Amino acid sequence: MERRVCNALEFSLFKQTPYPFIFEFMRASCECADPGCETPPMFHNMVLYLLEIGRLPYIPVTKKPSIVAAAAVYLARVTLRVRGGPWTKTLEYYTGYSKEDLKDVVLSIHSYQLAAEDSSLKSVFSKYKAKKYGRVALKTVPRLEDLGF
Repeated sequence: MERRVCNALEFSLFKQTPYPFIFEFMRASCECADPGCETPPMFHNMVLYLLEIGRLPYIPVTKKPSIVAAAAVYLARVTLRVRGGPWTKTLEYYTGYSKEDLKDVVLSIHSYQLAAEDSSLKSVFSKYKAKKYGRVALKTVPRLEDLGF
C-alpha cells in the first residue's frame, strides 16, 4: 500500500550506500583476477570497521558513497600496511578516484578512527575489538604523516 502511494506521488525513497562498492574495491585492492577470489578476513573487517565509523558522523554522509568506500579501502591499506602502498593503479582504475580525490574523506575517517575509543563511536569500537571481527579496532591507528598525503 505504502509503495503504491509513494509511486503515485513519484517519491524516490532510494538512497545509495557505500556497501555495494566495497566488495569490488576490496577485490581490486587484492589484485585478484579470479572472480571467486576472497579478500583476507582481516582486511575485510578493517574496511567494514572504517566504513561504519565513517558513516555515523555527519561529514562523510554528505559525500558520494563510492568515494567513502574507496577512502575506507585506502585507510585500511595504510592501517594494515598492505604491500604495494596505500593506493595502486589498479585501485585508481576500478574506483575512478586518484589518491588526491580521496584526501578529504580519508582525513575525515582517520580523525574518527583516532577518536573511536573515547567518543560516541565507542559502540562501533567495542564491536570491532571482538575476536569475531579479528580485533581490527585494536590495530594501531596510523599517524597523519603515514597517510601519504
